[in-house]
Amino acid sequence: MNKWGHHPAVYALEPMNEPWEKNDQEILKDFYRSCRDAVREVNPNVLFVFHDSFIPLAKHWNNLFADDDMENVVIDIHKYMAWWSPKDSI
Repeated sequence: MNKWGHHPAVYALEPMNEPWEKNDQEILKDFYRSCRDAVREVNPNVLFVFHDSFIPLAKHWNNLFADDDMENVVIDIHKYMAWWSPKDSI
């Protein structure tokens, strides 16, 4: 962030891609909070993106940030259809 955080090509930052759902989720959430603080310290206009750790449940993520502190926060959810059972409705 210090070197490139104000470059016009830097639009968003996601500190980790696809953390495993079996990781300690409180440690992951603390990591996300620390990363977002670091991003905001340099450039609060950069979007902070976090992956859902394959737990796409609002109740799981509702305590990540305060309700009034969601500016420039984006959740990244990866749905892989290759591992779903066949769906005739798709």
